[in-house]
Amino acid sequence: MARTVVRVEGFKELEAALEELPKATAKNCLRRALQTAALPIVMAAKIFAPFRTGRLRRSIGVSKIKFTAGAAGKRAFAEAMAGGATRQEAGEAAAAANAGADDSGITSAVIVIGPGRSRYAGMQEFGTVKHRPHAYMRPAWDGHSAEALELIKLELKTEIEKAAARLARKAARDLAKSA
Repeated sequence: MARTVVRVEGFKELEAALEELPKATAKNCLRRALQTAALPIVMAAKIFAPFRTGRLRRSIGVSKIKFTAGAAGKRAFAEAMAGGATRQEAGEAAAAANAGADDSGITSAVIVIGPGRSRYAGMQEFGTVKHRPHAYMRPAWDGHSAEALELIKLELKTEIEKAAARLARKAARDLAKSA
């Protein structure tokens, strides 16, 4: 399937608030916000998907979220590949570069919305020589991507506020126990 990359900017305040949280808490906040924001696209894709056995519709969902350390690893990977390294060697170079980079916070997160291991999902979306395309993912993305971006803002703000409140309650509880 074709992959669309969306770069979102203007989240400086939310990013700063995420950086104030512990790293694991920040990742969990971002994970929950992205999964919630993806729901309108997933539901629309399930509605648009052709139905014969229902297997394709059931397979549509959100994949696990991958957090990346940023551009240092990407540059190291590209340089290693250009230098004639194997994919494994380039991956090791990228991991080393990311480990050496300032890993104070989350720089990006990647989710994948689409069918799981359905072998005919691409054939349905794009068609074949003998079968006309029956697009279901592209219309879902086109119709709900703006809504998903707004949901990311709202959900991320809510998740950060909830996490900050939880951390404050925990700090108060720990302070009461130590007193």
